[in-house]
Amino acid sequence: MFREDCEDFGDFDNPELSNAAKMGDISQVKELLEQWKSELSPAPLKALHLNSTFVEAVSYHHPSIASYLLDEGAEISENILVLALGISGETDKAIAMFQTFLDHDWDINSKTGLGVPVLKYLLLNTNFPWATSTDDSQARC
Repeated sequence: MFREDCEDFGDFDNPELSNAAKMGDISQVKELLEQWKSELSPAPLKALHLNSTFVEAVSYHHPSIASYLLDEGAEISENILVLALGISGETDKAIAMFQTFLDHDWDINSKTGLGVPVLKYLLLNTNFPWATSTDDSQARC
């Protein structure tokens, strides 16, 4: 579906909301999202509405905002997972983000468009410290 085919659902980007997510201000994210939802009414908020804000929350390591957005209907895509794994040198933050995904029923066995398990693909194709560790004390999938 093309963006022009979706005009009934309103604008799919809210820069002020995305910036609040980037800055880690959850109270402002909640306030702005509620305002936006009332402006969209009666059309429902869609995952697509939340995408750019969700990207900012994940990119800037704000799991509480990511969790709130997931509660509001954001969806975990392959791109979001790549962003979460891309938190290089900050393993604790990446783990916190993946825990947020798991807390929202992310299926670690979900498949890529090519049929490969997403987690396997990401771990084999990224430089994520705990995924490549030879230390036996590290958890394995």
